[in-house]
Amino acid sequence: MFECIRTWKGLGRIYNIWLGPTPESFFAVGEIFSDSVNEYRVTECRMSDENPNKNLLEGKFENSTFVSLAPKSNLIASHNRNTIEVWDLTTQAKVSEFNNHGRIIHSSFVGNDGESIFISFNDGFTWAWNLNKNRLLYTFSAILSIHSRCFVLSPNKNMIVAADYENRGFIKAWSYSTGEELWNIDLSSYSIEYVMSLALVESLNILVISSPQGHIIFWDILAGQSVRSIQSGEAIETAVWDKHDNLLIIGNRYGNIRILDLNNHKDALLISAHGQSRIEAISIVDEHKFVSAGWHGTLKLWSKQ
Repeated sequence: MFECIRTWKGLGRIYNIWLGPTPESFFAVGEIFSDSVNEYRVTECRMSDENPNKNLLEGKFENSTFVSLAPKSNLIASHNRNTIEVWDLTTQAKVSEFNNHGRIIHSSFVGNDGESIFISFNDGFTWAWNLNKNRLLYTFSAILSIHSRCFVLSPNKNMIVAADYENRGFIKAWSYSTGEELWNIDLSSYSIEYVMSLALVESLNILVISSPQGHIIFWDILAGQSVRSIQSGEAIETAVWDKHDNLLIIGNRYGNIRILDLNNHKDALLISAHGQSRIEAISIVDEHKFVSAGWHGTLKLWSKQ
């Protein structure tokens, strides 16, 4: 049903991929290891070009401990232990830099509204910081993973969702605008002791929750209840729902992608996608294509045939 039509290699140890502001592009962040330095690399890929289009801000992330993107708001964020830097994705000019907290940063992500950056610290708290006004908006008790598949930042639904940092069998939701806790769920009754990935289908108000033991729950965020559960049998790293054809696309720790047809409860396809390299991320491009990232630095574009 799907076949690989593009492959990009040598992009570093990939942590996250982001779809670009146009349908033709997407971005990967990988960590490059060498004898002299470990450096993050931001690569822009175009679906019509098999070679990486360009490395963005090359040489700027040698001292960074993490880099993330927000292509829809045209921004890149990087940090070392204490300092945040924000760059314009198009001009590659630095637009903001600040360090007024004195705490060790775990992760940082710019929201798609282009105004807020979420900074998680190792002490268990996350700040929402307004980039335009350069001030703290609110804090909440959570640590956002370095893997964007493990949390949801949705200004459209005014919601942040993440697994509890002390007990990964709980997930919590906070208001995107105020940081107020909205709800929390104990997933142990659904056979999930550890949340591996979260994916929100905004148009259907469905949160897809998966665990490394293969359990997947479809959670209605408006009704506050599970509407479907599946035992996939996979050692899941990430799971996303293709609402166009009602397909569940699962990436596992052994480099395979399994596509489940939810209409007839049968496997549609098992793909040996990335050798023995675990699947770090999967993004739905449109009703015909999706992108997968392997830990060893390879991106693949898959198209429905």
